[in-house]
Amino acid sequence: MCLLLLLAIAGPLMALRQTQLSKARLADLYAAEMQKALDAYQRGDFLLVNKTLQRYSSDDKKHLRGFEWYCLWQHTRRQLLAPTRWNNIIISSVDVAPDDRTFVLANWWGSIECCDAETMEPIWRVSSRDANGPGHDDWVLAMAHAPDGKMIATGGRDKWLKLWDAETGELLAERECPRAVSALDISIDNLLAIGLSHDPFTIVPTGDVTPVEVLLFEIRRDAHRVDLVEAENRLDGCVNVVHNLRFSPDGKLLAAGSDDSQPLVWRVADWRRVGSFDDAAGPVLDVDFSPDSSRLATAGGIFDGR
Repeated sequence: MCLLLLLAIAGPLMALRQTQLSKARLADLYAAEMQKALDAYQRGDFLLVNKTLQRYSSDDKKHLRGFEWYCLWQHTRRQLLAPTRWNNIIISSVDVAPDDRTFVLANWWGSIECCDAETMEPIWRVSSRDANGPGHDDWVLAMAHAPDGKMIATGGRDKWLKLWDAETGELLAERECPRAVSALDISIDNLLAIGLSHDPFTIVPTGDVTPVEVLLFEIRRDAHRVDLVEAENRLDGCVNVVHNLRFSPDGKLLAAGSDDSQPLVWRVADWRRVGSFDDAAGPVLDVDFSPDSSRLATAGGIFDGR
């Protein structure tokens, strides 16, 4: 009787132990694979990165993915999706649609093109102003899809902010700005943030610190038109050039990277600065939130975003 009881207890315990060991081995394998992918990314071997990430792209392995998988996935796709017909043209900005079915890229001269991500064939194209089109007439420095994928915002060295229909390429709204638009992003609540900068291609002398602003717009859309309504809030703290702006996926935070050595984070509810970060080794060139909005990754490190 005791032996039967012991066997009845031992069986589930051994199975649980085997499950725990299996999960630990999978976690170790995932960590090694992500290190392999990161090393390949740093070497510029984007095909190997993509091949490694694909092993964890199925739904049954979704639970293994960490923030690093999503970050590498996003940045690698940007490298792989540039069509060969653009190889002799300098691409100044690229953004992939939220559903990964299309991507948009722009060049030095202000032309913008939307392509099918699978076939690489163009869906629509707008010419630059120099070619009598509605595009920009200088470098497009920033580009972002709305979270629902229906609109695309672009900003450029020509000091223009433009909003496009993602499906047709129709120009929906535009605003002339006082300085170059070097960064932008759209929140889930249709807030548009743009970073105004001095000319990003002018060398700033060492030690020079010039404040630059982040402007906020509300995107209002009805059946007939789209309006960009500027908000009263203007966010300060950035210096020289705003390199990147990113709303958190839940829309509650906005992060910025500039020539300052710290990322800046504002709470959208009241636009107060939040968070305290260590100085980076140099300018903060890129910022991005984890899918759950709890962490912020920057060019200089990873910080807790709570």
